[in-house]
Amino acid sequence: MGGDPSWPHNLSVPLNTTLTKEPATVPQRQSGPIKIAILGGDVLVSRSLEVALQGAGYDARYLNGSFTGEPAELPEDTRLVIFAPRMSAERREAFLSNIRGSAATAGLPVLELSTVLDEARAEQEGVELVAWPCSAEELARRIEATLLKTDPTPNNGLEIGA
Repeated sequence: MGGDPSWPHNLSVPLNTTLTKEPATVPQRQSGPIKIAILGGDVLVSRSLEVALQGAGYDARYLNGSFTGEPAELPEDTRLVIFAPRMSAERREAFLSNIRGSAATAGLPVLELSTVLDEARAEQEGVELVAWPCSAEELARRIEATLLKTDPTPNNGLEIGA
């Protein structure tokens, strides 16, 4: 850190935040950007994701360690949760149990960024896996695909790109 202009330097974290594509292809019920909550154990990766997704047009918020996983603590109108790498199994399980146990959030989609892809566990928990690290473009594609899969309604009368 000590004044080094190349800091932060972590090659496993894609910091390309120049993505300019608007995520307008995803049907939206509300006007404005899609709200995404980010949870994770690695603050640098979580903050980098927050910045990259905000640069891509999402309303992404990193929820720090004080977030207990109660559905009422999620920002209003959250449409997707991303589990950043290094999130503890206990925290992940507690969060999933809490949101799946509430009628208001039971269907909330979850993307898990993981260096080890455990498809059987992900399917059992009802989460979508994304191999980490990945580019911002790939993450945006996976977000859009997940939202379309969980909310397949035809644009709710909105034109795509409007």
